[in-house]
Amino acid sequence: MNEMKRCAIYTRKSVEEGLDAEFNTLEAQRKYCEAYVADQPGWLALEVVKTLPLHLVQASSQTTLTFKSEEIVIAPETIPILVAIQTARKWKRWLIDGTIRSVYELSQRLNYDKRYIQRRFKLAFISPRILLALLNQNVSLKVSLRKLEDIATLPWPEQEQAVGLL
Repeated sequence: MNEMKRCAIYTRKSVEEGLDAEFNTLEAQRKYCEAYVADQPGWLALEVVKTLPLHLVQASSQTTLTFKSEEIVIAPETIPILVAIQTARKWKRWLIDGTIRSVYELSQRLNYDKRYIQRRFKLAFISPRILLALLNQNVSLKVSLRKLEDIATLPWPEQEQAVGLL
């Protein structure tokens, strides 16, 4: 008997790249993905995950994160975590679009240890609620970069519980 494959649909929009692409809106991406999943026998779309365009800018002593036209000043202790998550998401994009073919190739290209890449790459899968809590400077959030790496492979509700969001 064929087992049902559960799929989550993830959409993202860059503020810098692919602005002329056919599927450059979150809505167009979502519709395309939903249609693709619906055409696959035994596949079921569970949820739609949307993210806002992010752009992290560091200028001297202040770092800002831009969402569309809004700017948020980031607490200094949060900057390394956000940069690591943003970098992991960039690496994930490279893997998806074929810029790189493997974590090994990425480690060779960047001259980083493969274990470091594997550990940091997991950050691309952090819960959006955790990311928002970091951006909102939720002081009750129990999180470190190492802790996020350790919990990144858990389902989102378990990640959120591990850092005190639930």
